[in-house]
Amino acid sequence: MNFSPKEKIAIVHDYDPDGLSSAVIMNKLIERLRGRPADFHCTPPHGFKNTIAPVVIAELKRRKIAKVIFTDLGIHEDSAAVKKLEKQCEILIIDHHRFFSDVTSERTALAMPQLLADDIDPSRYASTKIAYDLANRHVSMDDCDWIA
Repeated sequence: MNFSPKEKIAIVHDYDPDGLSSAVIMNKLIERLRGRPADFHCTPPHGFKNTIAPVVIAELKRRKIAKVIFTDLGIHEDSAAVKKLEKQCEILIIDHHRFFSDVTSERTALAMPQLLADDIDPSRYASTKIAYDLANRHVSMDDCDWIA
């Protein structure tokens, strides 16, 4: 997923420390790559951790978001919702919870420890660490290692 200065980018994250910390790292990556942070941040309404809330989809559409990053949310559990959302924007999902389905496509990327290697315990590879490792491949994130 490339970040152009003109495209609007959103980050949707869990409201726990792992979700928030991984969102911070991704926001810093976006800012370093395009010169300004994400255009919109939100957490899903309660009860919508493993799917995409219709209110979130509507807000992304209203704000004309081109790319959305989900951190620490198991939205891959609801592949139909992911497929619906990818019609309006590109998606990056960073998660370490139980693997449900590979929703990877031309418009959706899924980053999970279970997809990296069989011997990685997902409970020991938090979303924040995945976000840090991904971001560090594109720009130096050494000043953010304490967050991960």
